[in-house]
Amino acid sequence: TPQELDTSSIRLVDPQTNTLVLTAQTPAGNWEVNTRAGTVTLTPNPVFSGNASLPVVIETTAGEPYRVVVSAPVKRCDTGPNVSANVYFDVLSAKLTKKSKATLRDLVRKATARGNISCAVVRGYVQPVGGTANDKSLSRARALAVSGYLEELGIGRVADVQGVGRADETGSKARRATARVFVQVS
Repeated sequence: TPQELDTSSIRLVDPQTNTLVLTAQTPAGNWEVNTRAGTVTLTPNPVFSGNASLPVVIETTAGEPYRVVVSAPVKRCDTGPNVSANVYFDVLSAKLTKKSKATLRDLVRKATARGNISCAVVRGYVQPVGGTANDKSLSRARALAVSGYLEELGIGRVADVQGVGRADETGSKARRATARVFVQVS
């Protein structure tokens, strides 16, 4: 007689350790199991495109395990027309200014006018001056501030948020320009 599947038993097979887990990271992106709903969700890596797949184990209500592979087609984040902007910050700050928020609202307005928004890519930078101790954390905090505001504005998928650290530009005029976050919306 056929047995029902116990959706609360779904587990991903970690590709690195071959152990059963609720979350896993692959080149395709981050995978997560919701045991209540019995679902597996993939948050795609924005630079990945193709067919993403991962082995999964699920048990019947009698405890009999089955191994299957879940897969999903993934389009690149930047497949459609895109708009971009630089959002500037005060020195050593990750707080969005009124002008920064206005820039982001304008960016979303322009992207929406071009059609459906599929995702956003956010890169944070700091000035190439002084010590380097907090470069990565400050640039990431800036990128996260922009990402959070984009989500408030209705961008459903902020696919990639990175704190890059020091920008390549140098010189006194470039110092202000590198206290920024680059945003691309597709």
